[in-house]
Amino acid sequence: CSSDLSMAPHTLAMALNSPNGWQRDPAQRLLVDGSKTNTIPELERLARRARLPQVRVQALATLDGLGHVSDKVLITALADAHPAVRQHAVRLAEPELRSGKASPKLITSLLDHVEDPHPNVRYQLAFTLGEWSDPKAAHALARLAMRGSDDPDQQAAIATSLRPHAASFLQDRKS
Repeated sequence: CSSDLSMAPHTLAMALNSPNGWQRDPAQRLLVDGSKTNTIPELERLARRARLPQVRVQALATLDGLGHVSDKVLITALADAHPAVRQHAVRLAEPELRSGKASPKLITSLLDHVEDPHPNVRYQLAFTLGEWSDPKAAHALARLAMRGSDDPDQQAAIATSLRPHAASFLQDRKS
C-alpha cells in the first residue's frame, strides 16, 4: 500500500485484506485520518468475513477509529472462532457499556464470555466489566473470579474493576 492520499477509499479498504501488516497499517491510518466513512460497509464485511483473524481485528479497529462500530458487528466478532477477535470485540464494547446504550443482545453476548475457553478473552472481559455500572457486572466479575481463582493475572484484572461493584461482588462471592 502506498501512502498516496489520492488512493480510492475502496482500494484502501481492500488493502486491509492482506497478511502483510506493513500493508494494512498505512491503509488503516489513511482510512481513519481521512475519515473515509464511505468504506464502512466494506470494513464491516472484512470484520465479519476476512479469512485472516488479524485482518478481522484490524477492520474492527478501523471501524472504531472511524467511530462506526455497530452492535451487529460486535456481536458477530464476539462469536468469532479466533480469541484475538473476540478479545478485541470485548474491548470495543466498553463505550456502549459505559454510556448505557448497549443493546440487550450485545450484553448477553458479552456476558457469555465469562465462560470463554481462552484466558485472554476472560482477562479483557474482567477489565471491560469495570466500565459498566450495571449490577450484572458484579455478578459476572464474581463468576470470573471463581473460574480464574488460580490465575493471578485474571485476579488482578478483576480487582481493577471492582471499585464500583465492591458491595455486589462481595455478596455474590458469599452465595
